[in-house]
Amino acid sequence: MPMLSQTDVRLRMKAFGYDIIPLQLNKVPFFGWRTAPNNPENIRYWRGYATGVRLRNSMSLFALDLDVRIEALRDAIVTAYEQRWPAFMAGCLRRHSQATTLMLIGRCCTAKGMRQSSRWHRDADDKKGNLIEVFTSNCGRQIAVQGLHSVGQDSGGRRYGYLGRAIWDTPLDALPWFPDADIDDALNIAEHIMAAHGLVRRMPRPGAAGQRLWDLEPEMCIMLSDGTELTLADLETLIGPARLTAFATLWDPQSSTPDRVLVTGSSTGLSLWDTKTGISHRWRHRGPAADLVELKASIKTLMTGGVS
Repeated sequence: MPMLSQTDVRLRMKAFGYDIIPLQLNKVPFFGWRTAPNNPENIRYWRGYATGVRLRNSMSLFALDLDVRIEALRDAIVTAYEQRWPAFMAGCLRRHSQATTLMLIGRCCTAKGMRQSSRWHRDADDKKGNLIEVFTSNCGRQIAVQGLHSVGQDSGGRRYGYLGRAIWDTPLDALPWFPDADIDDALNIAEHIMAAHGLVRRMPRPGAAGQRLWDLEPEMCIMLSDGTELTLADLETLIGPARLTAFATLWDPQSSTPDRVLVTGSSTGLSLWDTKTGISHRWRHRGPAADLVELKASIKTLMTGGVS
């Protein structure tokens, strides 16, 4: 098959059902990109160095962006995903930018918008860190899928490519489905693996008011408003009619408000309600994710190559 021009590639993506837009350098859209027309007549006159896909109302388009800069860590997450969601991983598109990061593109029928894991760092000099981002058709974003990623100082810079099928060879309705109920599991699995690799969580996972985050472990320590410091396992034994409040430094190290967290009981045990964000933090092992013991055993197997 002869090499396609950028215009030909864009026309193929449009014909395959993608809601495409042109991009300037460094993934920057042109002014008015959210409503700009993209019929074939427009596409033939487009400028720009790359091509993006608008997510909103884009037929349930879905992307798991592994913004991970450690190759072994990325590969461990991919392997865990292949074990948990084999059909999705066998059929999804795998977009790269000639670096360690990897975006997995498929479809998902969900009411959720953008989701993001905590940010994990290798050491104090690791400024960017590592995280997983989820993009759905309910967020007003775009994802870059073709063309020039960035300009380098030496050669032509980095370009977007694919491991396996490219997006311009794959109709949108041929992409595999990812289960809506498993979106948080994808973030949880990646975070377990990053912790197992010795990374340190510096920035907590963002959440929406009213959301439950299943991120508490019994050995974690918290400071109550009166200065008492104890583990969460011990804290749960103190839940009663008396009102208990605590600092939020467990997930927000910069916080200095002594009564920001309300300590209560729930149907799943201990609940730490952050009055600033409206998020309820619960036991990880009581959450909807895969059973913690099985998950840790699976991760250990992945890291040791099956040697126990």
